Amino acid sequence: MEAKFIEDTNEQYSIREDGVLIRHYCINARTKEKKYKDVETFGALDNRKTRTSIVFSWRINNKKLHKTQGALLVEYFGYKLCKISNCSGKVYKKERYHCEDCVKKNINEVFKNTRKAEIKNITKHYVSSKLNISIHELTNDMYNLYKANLYNKRLLSKKTGLHFNNFK
Repeated sequence: MEAKFIEDTNEQYSIREDGVLIRHYCINARTKEKKYKDVETFGALDNRKTRTSIVFSWRINNKKLHKTQGALLVEYFGYKLCKISNCSGKVYKKERYHCEDCVKKNINEVFKNTRKAEIKNITKHYVSSKLNISIHELTNDMYNLYKANLYNKRLLSKKTGLHFNNFK
């Protein structure tokens, strides 16, 4: 994995492309001696199993520096990591927190949930909009026939795997 040294740290700290910050040495406060040992700092996960915004702090030349993991990744690699814990996707757009795959997966889950609710509740307003007539013109017989037709199409679509619009 590629790692890049962080500027203004005298090559004491580097960041890897998976977001891990590495401290290559530490300085003894009394003797000012450098002790070389690579120590990795991983990003912690919060209780929602999403990556938190980890703030790395270090002191160089009596100057304290603070940068987040995402800011360092964007600065040195041009991307940040997806906020979902078990995802290793990369986010290239500044305003997003999740990768394209997670966004698509979330949209599909929302779409499935709304479809299930729509299947259970076929309202008169929904039927009148599909038939392109006003709700006052919709009779109970028309509503019940269209509702039964819609249930059958959805059942056929589910069993055959074909799209709903294939059935007339």
